[in-house]
Amino acid sequence: MLSLPLCAQIRTPPLSQKQKIVQNVGFTEVTIEYCRPLMRGREIFGGLEKHGEIWRTGANRNTQVSFSKEVRIGDSTLSADTYTLFTRPDKAEWTVYFYPYDNGYGVPEDFSEDKAKAVIKVPVVELNHTFQNLTINLENITENKAELSILWERSYIAVPINFTTETEIMGKVENLVNSHSGDYYMAAKYYLNNDKDLEKAKVFIQKSIDLRNEPEGTPDFWIYQLQAEILLANNEKADAIKSAKKAMKMAKSRGPDDYYVKQIQALLDTLN
Repeated sequence: MLSLPLCAQIRTPPLSQKQKIVQNVGFTEVTIEYCRPLMRGREIFGGLEKHGEIWRTGANRNTQVSFSKEVRIGDSTLSADTYTLFTRPDKAEWTVYFYPYDNGYGVPEDFSEDKAKAVIKVPVVELNHTFQNLTINLENITENKAELSILWERSYIAVPINFTTETEIMGKVENLVNSHSGDYYMAAKYYLNNDKDLEKAKVFIQKSIDLRNEPEGTPDFWIYQLQAEILLANNEKADAIKSAKKAMKMAKSRGPDDYYVKQIQALLDTLN
C-alpha cells in the first residue's frame, strides 16, 4: 500500500493573538509585546489564574516591555532596556514585577522576587464591563507620566510610571545662555504649561522677543500671543492686553478668518 506524506493546506490563527504597542511618553519610546488570551467561558482570576500565584501575564511567549530611556516605577529606577512582565494577582491588589528579559515561555522555575528590577503593588478595580481579551496598554499619558494598564475579565490595574522628560528639559532650561530665540520661547511655553515660575517665564519670553528684534526680522505673532498668556496667568491684565493686541495686528496679515486670529480674539475676549 502506497503511503503519502500528510501536507496540511489549511492554516489557522493562534487562539491568543499577538499585539505590539509602541507609544512615546515625552522623549521615551515604550514598546509592549504580548499575546492576548480569550476568556472562552472560563473564570479567570481565582480560577484559571489562582490568587497569590505568579502569572506570566499573557499567553505564548512572555510579555515584554521595553523603555528607550530610564524610567522610575515605585521606588525603583529601571535603565533603558527590555523587561519581562510578571504579576501576582490577588483579590484586592496585584504585585507587578519587571523582570530581566529572558525571551521564554511561562514563569521560570527559579523565579525570585529578588531578581526583579522593579516590584510594585497596585490595587484592583472591579469593572462593570467584561473584557474578553487580556488587554495591556499605556493610559493617562502626560509629558512626564503614564500608567501601564492591565484589563481582563472584570479586573483592572494601573501601574504608574515616571519618565525623565522634565529632568531633561529643566537641565537644558537652566543652562540657557546666549541661546536662540526659539529656545527661550520653548522654555517660556514649558514654564507656563507646567505651572513653573511665571517670573522666569516672563524673562524667557521677553528674551525671545528681544532676539527676534535683531536683524533677522520682527517677532512673530505667536511670541506675543504667548507673552499675553503668561502675563494673564500672572494677573498682569493691562500688559497682557497690549501683547495680545500686538499679536492680533501681526496675525491679521494671514487673513481675518485665520485659525490663529480666532485664537487671539478669544484671548482678547477673555481679557476685556
